[in-house]
Amino acid sequence: MTVQSAVSALRRFGKLPVVLVSSVFLLGIACTKVEPTQTANEAAPYTPQISAAEVQLGDMRLLSGGDPQTFGVAGKVQNNSPQYTLTEVQLQVVMQDCTEVDCATIGEQVATVPTSVPAGEARDIETQAHFEDMPEPQGKLGWRYSVVGTKASESE
Repeated sequence: MTVQSAVSALRRFGKLPVVLVSSVFLLGIACTKVEPTQTANEAAPYTPQISAAEVQLGDMRLLSGGDPQTFGVAGKVQNNSPQYTLTEVQLQVVMQDCTEVDCATIGEQVATVPTSVPAGEARDIETQAHFEDMPEPQGKLGWRYSVVGTKASESE
């Protein structure tokens, strides 16, 4: 079919072919049944959550880890969740080179600490963090830490 014959057909039948094709297309969309990916009975299992704000760290200490790039981290973890048991804490440990003026980050690591701290209770924790290729500090070695993730289970 050439462009000329298409134009001729359009003049002869008007907008009827366009309307018919559009109607069939829209009817096809309207009649398409979308199947849900999960039914209510097949919903993903519920995982209890404890926010990082519900976890307090105290008496945190940086310990020698045996080699210049490995450090022990120890302290207390307080679970302030009213109902869930804390089963894991992810700690971000940042090593710093501190001068009299400021501190520069020279290493960063997330350490995963398995634990079992019932709701409203505290436990001692200890883990190690390895900082590969961390440069030797020019000033004083400093560090900071924060909770960046948690895992929990139903309290018994």
